[in-house]
Amino acid sequence: MPDHPTALILRAARLFPGGGRAPIERPTVVVEGGRVVAVHAEPPGAELAARARVVDLPRATLLPGLIDAHVHLHLPADGSPILDVLRESDAALGARTVHNAGLALQAGVTAVRDCGGRGTLHVELADEIERWGYAAARVMSAGPPVTVTGGHCWFFGGEADGALGVRRKVRELVKGGVHYVKVMASGGGTPRTVSWEPAFSQAELDAIVEEAHLHGLLAAAHCLCAESSRRAARAGFDIVEHAGFLLDGRGRQAYEEDAAAALVDAGVVVCPTLAVGRFTLARLRASASPDPAELERWSRMLEANVENLGRLLRAGVKVMAGTDAGWRSTPFDSLPDELELMALAGMSNAAALEAATADAATTLGLEGLGRVEAGAIADLVAVDGDPLADLAALRAVALVVKGGRIVRGGDPGPA
Repeated sequence: MPDHPTALILRAARLFPGGGRAPIERPTVVVEGGRVVAVHAEPPGAELAARARVVDLPRATLLPGLIDAHVHLHLPADGSPILDVLRESDAALGARTVHNAGLALQAGVTAVRDCGGRGTLHVELADEIERWGYAAARVMSAGPPVTVTGGHCWFFGGEADGALGVRRKVRELVKGGVHYVKVMASGGGTPRTVSWEPAFSQAELDAIVEEAHLHGLLAAAHCLCAESSRRAARAGFDIVEHAGFLLDGRGRQAYEEDAAAALVDAGVVVCPTLAVGRFTLARLRASASPDPAELERWSRMLEANVENLGRLLRAGVKVMAGTDAGWRSTPFDSLPDELELMALAGMSNAAALEAATADAATTLGLEGLGRVEAGAIADLVAVDGDPLADLAALRAVALVVKGGRIVRGGDPGPA
């Protein structure tokens, strides 16, 4: 082998290529110049093998690099009060952002969509991660989510009111270089906001979507109650986060068929973020003196969220996978938990994997990601075992490749 191989050859037990294609047994994936150049079901020729770095993974499954479509990179994922985080400097938040994107990458998540942070700090850091080749996930960022005055996540800097006010805010975000527009269409976990009522009027949501689409950007709406989802669907939002059916502050929910039908008719993709409930419950149970009322509330909400996702799926709603990592106690390696909960709601393991690869990439416009095929960007992950049989295999990461460079499981370097 030459001192400086010009290609990377990956051989594994099987390949999940993404995009609805059947798995390939004993594949050979050839990477050169940061892209996949060929996928074979047989060994490479001698000439290629002679100039390549060869990695054999005889018990592993190769997949496209995973995509976590809902994270908050500024946040510590340790249950810290949000107001404590807000006191930190931009430098501290920036360092945490890159660190958390690195944690995601080590877990096989090669791209994340950040759903809200301070100003346009994420946008700038996304550029720097790629410019300097940091071992961190690719970042798609909304910057500060658009929210009513005092609304959910107001502290990130996205407050705006009235149709003219929200148009102006979207234009400011476009000026700041955001990759898409995120809107808090209901309250949430921010104190003094109401998660079971819509936050924006229909006219305001209409204006936000029109302005985002005018600038060629996707529009996503955080919706924890049915009426906020209905309004988002009518406005033409591309994505709805959570798609909850909250009735009150005690966590009670009631599924509403007409809200699901509105999402289906509008072609909205839902990002359910079930994992945050699992990890919040785990933190509560691990505390020295768990609050029985909080345990009961979060147990009820998680159960209802899983059941309601099942109903949404049966209604025909399209979904992609996102964890809400960073928020509350949700870690940046929790995508396997999200996919397990999606499977519990009724998705097959293959469909859950598509939701974290090809489906997410298609929804978000991440060209070249989410599939392993000739011409695709060489973001790949190898896991010990077969996640089509058991999604827990995703926790056994054996190799991570980003842009043709091995970042976990071998000597890093360009292919």
